[in-house]
This record gives sequence, C-alpha cells and structure tokens, in this order.
Amino acid sequence: MIKKGEGISQTHNERNVGVMRSWFQTWVYQTAWNLRTIVDEFASGSPKISALKDYQPNFTNKDWPKGRIKRGPAIILGAGPSLDKNIELLKKSKMPVMLSETLVGLCKHEGIRTDYIYNYDAGHHWEAFLEGYDVADDTLVTHPGVDTDVIENWPGKKIYYLMNHISQVEPDSMKDGMTLEEIVQIIKKQIFGSELFEAVNPTLYPMISTTILNAGCVVNNILQVANFMGFGPFFLVGVDFGFPGDQNRARTWSHNSTDDTWESQEPKFGMTDEIAGRVLHIANNGVQTTEEQMEYKLALMAVYRIEQAQIYDCSEGIITELPKENLAEVIENNGKGFRKRSVEKIERICAEYFAEWNKVSNERNVDRKSKESGTVVDEGIGQREQSPITVGD
Repeated sequence: MIKKGEGISQTHNERNVGVMRSWFQTWVYQTAWNLRTIVDEFASGSPKISALKDYQPNFTNKDWPKGRIKRGPAIILGAGPSLDKNIELLKKSKMPVMLSETLVGLCKHEGIRTDYIYNYDAGHHWEAFLEGYDVADDTLVTHPGVDTDVIENWPGKKIYYLMNHISQVEPDSMKDGMTLEEIVQIIKKQIFGSELFEAVNPTLYPMISTTILNAGCVVNNILQVANFMGFGPFFLVGVDFGFPGDQNRARTWSHNSTDDTWESQEPKFGMTDEIAGRVLHIANNGVQTTEEQMEYKLALMAVYRIEQAQIYDCSEGIITELPKENLAEVIENNGKGFRKRSVEKIERICAEYFAEWNKVSNERNVDRKSKESGTVVDEGIGQREQSPITVGD
C-alpha cells in the first residue's frame, strides 16, 4: 500500500549501520590503497593539489560569517527528472556549476559547464562515468575513500576532504537486567566502523584534516563543501528526491571514445516499485518518492539547518520548504538579488519539518515492528523521538 507523508520505517541508526556495513570494506581498502598516491601528490607541491582546509574562510568568531570569503552564487545539479527541462537554460549559465561525476556525460554532451565535479560515492566510477571525457580544466572535489582509478587518473585540479560518518548509540536498545557484556556488544554493533572516520583517516591523512559529514547523497555533500569554501547562494536544479511527471530520472549520456559516438539512456515512465527500485510512497506535496529519497531530503534539511546557507530550489520534486525560484531569472541575474531568509526563519522551518518527520517515522517504525513480531501495538506509542541527523541539534 502506498503511504502518504514523509518519514521512514527504520530508525536513523538502523539505516546508518546498514550503510556502514555495505560500504565499510570498500572504504577501508580504497582509503589504504590511495594513501601513497595522495601523499606523493601533496609532497610534490603541485598547485593542482589542495585540501579543503586551504579554502577555510578568513574569519573570527566575532565576525562570522561576515568575514567569510565570498566566491559567489553557484548552481548544484541533481539527476532528477526536472533536470531535463532545464538543459537549454543551463547552457547559458555564467555561474559555476557543481555536479556529481555521474552527470559528467550529460553535461559534456549538452555543453553545460562542469566547474566542480564531486566524486563522493565509492563505486568504480572512473570507468563508468569519467574515463574518456575532457576534464582537464575541471576541479575534482573528493575524499580518499573513492575509486582508486579516479585518484590515479584525474588530470586536473583536486580538492581533498575527509568523509565523516557519525554513529549513534540508541539508549532505548539497552534494557534493564542486561549484563555489561551484552550492553558492550550492542554499543559495538551500533558504532561499527566509527574508528575509520574518527581515528584512522585523520591519522593517515593529516595533510587533509578537514572533515565533511556524510549526508546521504552527493547534493548534500556538495552544499557542505561549497558553503565552507564561501560559495553561495545556491540554486538546486534537478534535485527532485522523487519522480515528478511519473519519470524515474533525467536522461543520461555516455561517450564511446573508441568510435567517438554518444549513447543516450532514456528515462523510464509509469513509476512502479520495480522501476523505482524501492517501495513507492507519496510525499507531502503529492509527488511519488521512496523512503531512500525522503531520507535524502531529510539530510538536506539537516544541512540547511546546520549550514544556514541561502538555498533556493529550481526543481519540481518533493522539496517545498525551500524558496522556489525560476531558473531563467536566476541565470539572467547571475544568481544575485534574490530575497534572503533569516537564520530564525530557517531554524523554524527546519524544526517544524523535523517534528512532523519524527511523528510519521515513529508511527511507521511501530507499525513495522508490530508486523515483524506479529503483535498489535497501540497507535501513538512509538520509540523515543530523536534528531534525524546525528549532529547539529
């Protein structure tokens, strides 16, 4: 049954541990394998190699954020269906365009700027999305846990940061009568992998040091890094977190350098659970989505709350909490002159969203556990309300 409302049926920590266990081996292997290459890069003194800390804004606590270096507005691309509608407008942009490596083929085919390419995912993405494209004038923003081929073969500038994946212990999982050993085992399970981010990475890569919170999807990580660097305001395009127009994603393009041909992968229409790859739900505004996509939006709202950046939405998906702007006007005005939101308003909007999210999620979590145990649980009795992100509250 398709459910309406934004929330997920697992706790934050259950999702967190699942992600960690899925990627931990790959992160460890690639972080170790890339060490020699990255150490040599920094030792070379090449101007192409830098760490995010080198872009740290010049400020003191007294004048933050007044003293921040201003690098100007930027466009951030997502791979949602509404991206297709904005291709011609994006070709005209004079603002920096920031995107994931998965969108390089589309942008190179269409003649869209690719100023900052963010490789955050750890899959084998050099061969899949980057090999054969002219990226010598583009800047790669990445961390040591990504594909070793990306680290070894990237020809242009690189900015490195360290990924931070924060684990959380749920006190409610500790029950009266448990032995100390039982409690220790529960805690160890819930903080699995945390030593990689808290101890190993900073020890191996002291030349990088600056960490960015793993916030679900590439767009959210781009926002954190770019805001740290002093970019802003930000305009989101194709960041739908859902399936507007009954379409699964934007069209993609890939280039075959052997015979110099382009191949297009058409989007799919008529959304079903199979096409979505997850069970379909209905977001607050009626757009179809999945729990995974809703969790990406949740992380976006957490980043919005923590960073307090000026973020505008030019997409057509499930985001309704950000101010909407017309991309044609944004590009015509080079991203300048748009009304700003106060810190107080950002905080209020985020607090209201999180409260509703926790309510829906608690109800779904209780319903899931009831079905798993075969028992009936009274409505309204859920687990402890908790922050939807592990930092910032």
